[in-house]
Amino acid sequence: MFEDWISLAQNAAIQASSMKLELEDALLWFIHTLEESVLDELISSATDAMQSLSEYNNPEARPLVDQFLNNLLARDEEGRPVHVRVSINGDVKVFNEEFAGTYEDLIAGQRVGAVGKITNPQSIRYRFWKYGIYMPDVEGRDVPSYQEWFEKGKAKLPSYHEIIHARLSAWGDKAPYWYFIEYGNVSLAKKAYPLIRGTRFIYKTRRRMERIVPQAIRDFILMWENLSGEIIWSAPYQRYGKWWQLPLRVTPRGFRIAGRPRLAE
Repeated sequence: MFEDWISLAQNAAIQASSMKLELEDALLWFIHTLEESVLDELISSATDAMQSLSEYNNPEARPLVDQFLNNLLARDEEGRPVHVRVSINGDVKVFNEEFAGTYEDLIAGQRVGAVGKITNPQSIRYRFWKYGIYMPDVEGRDVPSYQEWFEKGKAKLPSYHEIIHARLSAWGDKAPYWYFIEYGNVSLAKKAYPLIRGTRFIYKTRRRMERIVPQAIRDFILMWENLSGEIIWSAPYQRYGKWWQLPLRVTPRGFRIAGRPRLAE
């Protein structure tokens, strides 16, 4: 993986140098390239995470998968990915929880698509969901009950498709069920079906990018500097009553002094 990002940085530096860009402009241009690459990593991780969960890797859940991926692909007014921000100093932010939907959004949508009367005990709603909707509609198996009232209740239940449609309509462009994909629902114990163990795909992607992106920026600057033959001057600092600047070169390990200081311009 690191080799791919090194190649990305080097190729981008070659292209930026061919466009005769100043370093600041070249860096801003490269930042946009990095954001697109980080977004690709996030989407790939999200897709793998959903494929690993039975709740989302079945055909009936395709609308949930599509809405979440569309949310991840969203752009702001400048055309930048909403879920990714990279700064020149190497800081990287991955995943915008507010834009994807909060836990409060999740609960509100679930109430809109509630199973059975909201006044029923949660244990009853859980049984209706598991045995009356999820098992027959998603898993393709019907578990008959010997309780007449339960069978009559099952006959009046909406389908899995209808419930998902109602929840997606309530959520609009948001996809707050990312919370379950990330953290799981095991903490809800027997009140959830199927039980989902969190994938932590957001956390893992964020940690990878926090290691890779700063190095990619350093590699880009180093390659650009080698191609352009220019030196980066430090911010002015005061010494002996005068303001000075240091000539700096960028190495994979950071900046190094490349010569004698000069009086600040």
